[in-house]
Amino acid sequence: MNTAELLQNHPAFDHLNKGQIACLANVSQQESVQAGDFIFHKNDELTHFYLALSGEYEIILETPKLEVEYEFHGQPSQLKMEFVVLSVVKPGEITGWSALVPPHQATAGCRARQSGTLIAFDCQKLFECFETDCQFGYILIQTAAQVIGKRLGDIYKGK
Repeated sequence: MNTAELLQNHPAFDHLNKGQIACLANVSQQESVQAGDFIFHKNDELTHFYLALSGEYEIILETPKLEVEYEFHGQPSQLKMEFVVLSVVKPGEITGWSALVPPHQATAGCRARQSGTLIAFDCQKLFECFETDCQFGYILIQTAAQVIGKRLGDIYKGK
């Protein structure tokens, strides 16, 4: 199955017409990742958003560990950091929504929990399609908003 057929049959893109699907396919490429690979880090400037085809991906934040040793005047001697998993992206789900929304900066990191395959969509090229088809841009921004809502719900539920 080619990329356009794959996208056309995907629920996240079922509101798109054939021309919009063709644009998505033209600005995409498949990427293979290994378990432990970072797709992006918090604060990275994102130029791509991703559709998970296989594997699982953790949306993570690096935070200070709660067990901190105090030494001098109540100040921590060394701040130890750990990754906290906020959400898990499974096949068929989208990550990297920040690439669609200014300032295009990742609000969290994304790391492969398992080896897998992603489709990466080049948003700089995608924005050119939006210039001539505003409805297309509107639909993908709605998709991004749904992803944001899911991530917030995952945090509230504790994943």
